[in-house]
Amino acid sequence: MPRLIAALDADVLVPILSCDLLLTAFNSRLYEPVVSTQVLAEVERNLIDDFPRLDPAGAHRRVGQMRDALSDQIIAPGSLDSVPESINQKDRHVVATALAGEASVVVTNDKRLRAEIAHADIDIVALLTLLWVMVWERVFVRVGVGG
Repeated sequence: MPRLIAALDADVLVPILSCDLLLTAFNSRLYEPVVSTQVLAEVERNLIDDFPRLDPAGAHRRVGQMRDALSDQIIAPGSLDSVPESINQKDRHVVATALAGEASVVVTNDKRLRAEIAHADIDIVALLTLLWVMVWERVFVRVGVGG
């Protein structure tokens, strides 16, 4: 069976619903995610900065649990030299992680990053979380791929 590999951007791991959906699908062996330590640090920072009512210890615990669940999926993003210059500086690490992890998809809610990936000369597709779920359901779940 083909291996579906998707690089996850921090913005899909901060909202609890998309994070839970993506990690549950991974746990069900529907796909293989790749994330970088930089993405996980960004998730933790965003949880603390953007949700002041959230106890910082809870944010640390949540990201720690994500690190445990994704321990074999965490990769070094590799050299940024392989990332096209058209990718903005802030998100180059996400594309570098996708390239290093041999991902065919980047799951991101960042409209700018999706557009930059679409216009870059790389064999990666960037999808919004909702579109990712629809592709998965239609292509992989219905035909029995990935599990």
